[in-house]
Amino acid sequence: MTAAEHFKWAQDRAVELLDQGDAGGALASIQQDLALHPGTADIWHPALRDLIYRDYIMNGPDVVWDHITTLAGPGGTAPSRYQKRERPR
Repeated sequence: MTAAEHFKWAQDRAVELLDQGDAGGALASIQQDLALHPGTADIWHPALRDLIYRDYIMNGPDVVWDHITTLAGPGGTAPSRYQKRERPR
């Protein structure tokens, strides 16, 4: 599996959890999943993780959708398939 395919898989799994209303689970899932592939392991940098978790704690679960769906993948490009999608309520 390429890094891009792995990134898409990890992001899709996190979005499934977001669709179920589990923002904390989505964050844990994408953090663990990205660490599994050498081509995506450096995406979830500790500074980024801290920023996203702080934003989640201070502003609630809606911000998790924004962070996960616009996260830059391997090579620094973010897939656009989620960017125009409405957040689940």
